[in-house]
Amino acid sequence: MNLKKFTNLAEITGIIAILVSLIAIYIQQRADRDLARAELQHEAFDVTNSLYEYLTRDAETFDAIRAGFQDYEGATPFEQVQFGYLMHRGINVAERVVFLRNDNLIDEQIYRSSLGIPLMYLKTPGGRQYWQQVRLAYTEDVRNAIDEGLEERTDVPIVWELYPFFAPEPAAPIANTDAQTEDSPQ
Repeated sequence: MNLKKFTNLAEITGIIAILVSLIAIYIQQRADRDLARAELQHEAFDVTNSLYEYLTRDAETFDAIRAGFQDYEGATPFEQVQFGYLMHRGINVAERVVFLRNDNLIDEQIYRSSLGIPLMYLKTPGGRQYWQQVRLAYTEDVRNAIDEGLEERTDVPIVWELYPFFAPEPAAPIANTDAQTEDSPQ
């Protein structure tokens, strides 16, 4: 074998080695992206679960949030702060999943599910009041996702449809107007 043939063989071997390396790098990057995507999707679920945990922190927080769901603007400052904290965290979940979806890091099903949690809070009268006050603090993508979700997502219930303990209480107890029964004291 002469030097020319040896040089050509070395060049071909080098080109093949480079191609194999590039293919291996591509495969590794896809595997890393798939792993990161799975981790981000799992994290999206964990963050939405933490929203519910805050609701059950203590009785005072629960009552404040319940009042905020009914009427944020009419709530006391303490109730507004507690409710606002929950809403802020919920909107941040929405913001995160919007960005992850835009970067194609979560699928549509997880996006819709994760966005549904803050939407069910924002669909309350107090949630809508809060959203109108803070919506300009968020990017256009986030505003659009939440606004569209509030108007178009019929699959997302208002929070008290899932958790009746947040429902508004009747203004006054319903009086029993039925005639006294035989068992009742005279």
